[in-house]
Amino acid sequence: MTRKAITLILTFFLCTVMTHVNAQEYFKVEFDEFTPPANDIITAVEGKPAKNFMMKDLSGNDVALSNYLGKEVILWFWEDDNTSQLLNHFMNVSVKQHSNGAYLGLYNNAQNLLPADSKDNAFVILPNAAFLGEAVYDKELGTPRIYLIDEAGIVKKLLPPAYIENIENVGRMIDDFFENKF
Repeated sequence: MTRKAITLILTFFLCTVMTHVNAQEYFKVEFDEFTPPANDIITAVEGKPAKNFMMKDLSGNDVALSNYLGKEVILWFWEDDNTSQLLNHFMNVSVKQHSNGAYLGLYNNAQNLLPADSKDNAFVILPNAAFLGEAVYDKELGTPRIYLIDEAGIVKKLLPPAYIENIENVGRMIDDFFENKF
């Protein structure tokens, strides 16, 4: 066997072994679905412009986020009955204290409407918002989640579900938001 043939065989063997080792390294961990850590999502969103959208409210009126430039906006994504109760409590307390803001509630299921008496306040309800939450507004965080958006349309804070479990946390954060403490 010539030196050239031996070199070619060794090169082929080493390439095969290295490819096999690299392939094994690459496939060591499998994910059903990749989900970045919540802190990474929050950091990527805060301080950036909120993504504009246009949807119909419960009355069939077009509502665009861009229509609220110049106002502080609370965007609240929710989809279950427990969150609806929390949202109802929030509306009866915080919305009345900060009536100068805009409040947009985005929910996924038509069954989860708020009680009739809460529909008279400043909270605009946007039904069937699952596609918006999945395509644009960080579905990886789950629901409920709240975006606090300033007058210029910048996301000042993104509150994930773990934070929202405590209504005092939410109320305090929203008070701080309206008082320009961050």
